Amino acid sequence: MKQKLRNMLPLIISMLIVSCSPPKQDKFVTKDCDKHNQEGIITANQQVVINIPELEEDKKLILDSIVKDVRYIQLETTDKSLIGEISQMEYFDDKYFILDTDKTRSLFVFDKEGKFLWKISRQGKGPGEYLNLGNFSIDYESKRINLYVDVPSKIMIFDFNNNFIEEIPVPFYTSSFASLKDNMYMFNNAYRSNPTLKQENNLVVTDKNCDIKYSYFPYDSKKINSVSRLSNPFYAYKHQKYYYDSLRGTVYSLNSQDTLSVRYAFDFGTHTFDMDEKIYAEREEVERYMKKQNIYTLFSVQESDDFLSFMIFGAGVQYGFYSKTTGNVIVGRRVVSTNNTFVSVNIQCSSGNNFIGILDPLKIEELKQTLSSLSEMDKEKLKTDKNLEKVLSGFLEFDNPILSIYTIKPF
Repeated sequence: MKQKLRNMLPLIISMLIVSCSPPKQDKFVTKDCDKHNQEGIITANQQVVINIPELEEDKKLILDSIVKDVRYIQLETTDKSLIGEISQMEYFDDKYFILDTDKTRSLFVFDKEGKFLWKISRQGKGPGEYLNLGNFSIDYESKRINLYVDVPSKIMIFDFNNNFIEEIPVPFYTSSFASLKDNMYMFNNAYRSNPTLKQENNLVVTDKNCDIKYSYFPYDSKKINSVSRLSNPFYAYKHQKYYYDSLRGTVYSLNSQDTLSVRYAFDFGTHTFDMDEKIYAEREEVERYMKKQNIYTLFSVQESDDFLSFMIFGAGVQYGFYSKTTGNVIVGRRVVSTNNTFVSVNIQCSSGNNFIGILDPLKIEELKQTLSSLSEMDKEKLKTDKNLEKVLSGFLEFDNPILSIYTIKPF
């Protein structure tokens, strides 16, 4: 996993500093999107400040010191259930919902034991079909899947029996979305050029027909040369959706339809990106500024009952955990284990007080060979995980990923 992330560094940088040209669309609905648009309220009255220490390139994060227990689930591999690459995952209603936007362009559903149930795969140009996938969001009240597709720009709705319900055109350029209570949606527009909007806003709340009701973080795309753009800056916790801004280092919750509240504020100190000064600066100037100041940017935020997991781009890719009960923070770049048990911290979602991640497929064969070369005495000495050995013994090279369910202990 560490080598994979090193290889991703140029990609991560390009994600954080990109131009703002609109995406290609083969169909686009034009209408007055600001007919009912109102400026929403942003408050920081109940924010929790998370102080991030100076990041070190050689700092180790020893998982054994914070992980109480880990379980493994092998996702069933069949011709119909073969996943190319996991782009997004959520656990709800004793099911794993897994999106693959790249290889298969499908959404897969597995039960809690990893048995394949069904998938959404409707590639095409007609009604009820799509060319490219964006992200998905679960409507917990109605038990429906809302799937955002960007070609053409629309939301497709399915029930939990894989029945297509309807599709709703999205009349503005956007990057990702989250479904809210009362049939509302929240969209992150990623500072894109939006000619259909009288006022461009990076975050908007709409009704079920995608008519904008409230908006936040106004901008002028004609002046922007470089911005932060994440593929999906939303996460789910306790059947609610949260939004995080990577450059602001801030996690927001929508307390009501018109009030956005700061939930967590990451204090990066002198490594904080100056939004007011740099949002409209030239691309080259921003690149120099980010390197000189060693700017920290936030991504991959997930939340459990007692902890936050996150990643920070700064002095390399850094993994971090925050204790909601003690306020303690653990951050490190080199993730290691003293007993060969943990091979990945690729956390995708949470359930209760557990984080759910993916074992790095590139490391599974290597780990299998390492374990097979050990004597029983050495395995006992190293306290190797018997459950992991059992799961790995039946793993084949092209099988679906293995999920790892981490229980974090107090720190």
